[in-house]
Amino acid sequence: MVVISIIGLLSSIVLASLSGARTKARDSAKVQSLIQLRNALELYRASNGSYPQTNFGNGHAVNYQDENGVWQIGYFVSDSYGDNSFTTTLQPLISDGYISKVLNNLSTTVFYSSQPAGNCGGSTTPPYLLIFLHETNFNFPTWSLDPTNYYCVTTY
Repeated sequence: MVVISIIGLLSSIVLASLSGARTKARDSAKVQSLIQLRNALELYRASNGSYPQTNFGNGHAVNYQDENGVWQIGYFVSDSYGDNSFTTTLQPLISDGYISKVLNNLSTTVFYSSQPAGNCGGSTTPPYLLIFLHETNFNFPTWSLDPTNYYCVTTY
């Protein structure tokens, strides 16, 4: 009976540690995909002079105060809204050959804006924002409008 109890205790410890490893693996894969997407955005801008645009027609409005305290509006796209706005907005990156596809692990947990709302851990507003939900802590700047739940990947 004691042996069975010890085996049960050890197996629960192992299963608990595997759960944490899975969470970290999902977040690591998401970060690598975001870095690839960031690089594709930069290549697109170098060729086209601007980033793929988010606006009233394809984005969801976010009101925020800029670094000067002035209220602004930014537009975010994410497939989490149920409208495929993330995939559709970033389709030029695929059609122009900068990436082969928008990865599934991004489309419902990442928000993109070409008119940034807030900033990424700095005082300056970046040229665009890629904001992602996280399950674990990363060494990435946090999004100023919700630093508890979101991290940013961007270029200043």
